[in-house]
Amino acid sequence: MTTVITVPFKGVGLCVAERQNQPFTPMKAIVEGMGLMWEPQLRKLNSNAEIWGVIKMVVPTKGAYQTAV
Repeated sequence: MTTVITVPFKGVGLCVAERQNQPFTPMKAIVEGMGLMWEPQLRKLNSNAEIWGVIKMVVPTKGAYQTAV
């Protein structure tokens, strides 16, 4: 089971999901918070998924489940 919590990070709430006792955070919010475009960064992450430790998780959100990278 995946547990999702929000932790403070530089004045913003950062979503962290715990899976198999390892913390993961959705990258889209971090990338956009840095002022970068998401799609090019997603391609880079997916092209080297094993190097970056990329996984795709289904996480519960308000009203639905969403896939997070």
